[in-house]
Amino acid sequence: MTRARVPKPRSRKASEPPPEPPQQRVRVDWTEAALAYVRAGHAPQVAAAMCNVTAQALSARRRTDKAFNAAITLAIDQAEGGLLEQVRTGDQNARWILERRFWSRWSLKIATRRSEDAARMLDAAERVLPIELYEQLLDELRRSEAAADIEDATDPATSPEPQDAAEDDQGEARHGARAELPR
Repeated sequence: MTRARVPKPRSRKASEPPPEPPQQRVRVDWTEAALAYVRAGHAPQVAAAMCNVTAQALSARRRTDKAFNAAITLAIDQAEGGLLEQVRTGDQNARWILERRFWSRWSLKIATRRSEDAARMLDAAERVLPIELYEQLLDELRRSEAAADIEDATDPATSPEPQDAAEDDQGEARHGARAELPR
């Protein structure tokens, strides 16, 4: 069996420039395309996937390149603003996306948080106020709640007529039940 002869690397002369490194695969800059996808409403990870880039590469780029991170943040804000404009024109699908994509600002859980705060305040008032003053506070809150219920009932824009009691219960559960005051 004969071996193939492999030529020896030739030594370069001092006057020759060093050889260029082998050409790496040229990668088209994906950042502008990713920013366009994010502005259109896609999550940054989805935009990266649409540009054939891994989510880890996108995260690494955001950590190391402050300008790129600022551009992604601005694109996310622009997407949120675009959705908000669509909601203002009556697009309920945009409202749904806004409530789920930017849930910390636009979801309906805010009413629940307020009712939890009210319950904590009532607990604190019960601990520190004399019983007569606490009862007076509860009576006043009940009167103001009843007045608000009367206003809501007379305003057709805020209280559509439920078709049955089950629908009313579902609507109240969906939109956050009002805090019940202790009797």
